Amino acid sequence: GTRMATMFFSVDDGSLPGSPEEQAKILAFWHEYNLDKYYDLIKPFTFRTTFVPLSTDDILLLQRRFRDAPFTEEDIPKFMAICDRLEQAIQETKSEEGAFVRLSTRSPKDAVDKLATTKSIIEQEVARIAAAHPDRCTAVQVNEGGDSISRGTLPWDQVGEDEANLYYIAVKMAFFRAMKVDDVKQAMQLLMNSSRTISDFRRIMALPSSFGPLPINLVVREFISFPVHCEFRGFVHDRRLTALTQYYTDCYFEEVHHHPETFSDRIRAFFESMVQPLALPFEHYIIDFAVAPDRVWIVEINPFGESTGCGLFNWKEDKDLLENGPFQMRVVTTTSAPKARLSVWKPILPDAMKDTPTEAPPPQSNKDKDKCIIS
Repeated sequence: GTRMATMFFSVDDGSLPGSPEEQAKILAFWHEYNLDKYYDLIKPFTFRTTFVPLSTDDILLLQRRFRDAPFTEEDIPKFMAICDRLEQAIQETKSEEGAFVRLSTRSPKDAVDKLATTKSIIEQEVARIAAAHPDRCTAVQVNEGGDSISRGTLPWDQVGEDEANLYYIAVKMAFFRAMKVDDVKQAMQLLMNSSRTISDFRRIMALPSSFGPLPINLVVREFISFPVHCEFRGFVHDRRLTALTQYYTDCYFEEVHHHPETFSDRIRAFFESMVQPLALPFEHYIIDFAVAPDRVWIVEINPFGESTGCGLFNWKEDKDLLENGPFQMRVVTTTSAPKARLSVWKPILPDAMKDTPTEAPPPQSNKDKDKCIIS
């Protein structure tokens, strides 16, 4: 079982390594970590969730819709029935902020830069962070109303890494907010622009007939926003929390760097009192947490192994630590070329930041230099 968890898919086009039977075993292993498998156990500690089951015919229909393939007359009512079920789930499940829609396999987070709304959300987030740090954000100026920006006094080529890091955090927060939907139309836009969604459909449909179809759901969750510095990834081996890493490893967060124990103490206490006693169906897993002022949330659970990102750890170099402890938390302690990282998103940055120069890709960081370890 563990060996299958350590295999990567080669590219995100729906292909997996090995024979069809080996691919089916990998998918079946991943399937055991789908949210519907353990949601009832973590329900008091996670976001309100509704599952919308998809049949094989539903998936084929959605694949055609996402490819813009023509529908037959019989297809239209079937597609509308899927939309009606999804719309009902969204309206019944969403918070005051909205809903988050994903497949039971993965989220469509790779689609956010393709949405028409993302650019304005980035501008709002940059304005918000600039208003919070007026002494440090001089390349942009917050306009009246507080949700838009214009060029500031400092030319972009003179922006320091500290200021650029604040803007980069704003972009990350915008990408998080861009996944919020209010209705089925917005949800479909997100799903059809996601190569992760399209690939997962393709993998499911490519299973050998002898193996049978794996059930798959559209998952609707209430959208609860929290600052991006408040999300962490935990490593659990033999049901013990052995390590924590900040989730967004390309961002420097002052709050996390200077007060890591504030977060690790709360997560460890929550894990030991609330998560460890649960009869979760796995002994080894990766668990994502969100730390709010009044509580700790469980975001989701993933397989323990190389198919899951390990943040500031390394699956090979840190194997013994991740499996046996002693407990360690790793956080980023210095900015890592945020101006260069911002330039990647130049096409969707606000016009006030359009004079961003094209820069070289960010250098490989020296992990011993830019991370902080607490035990």
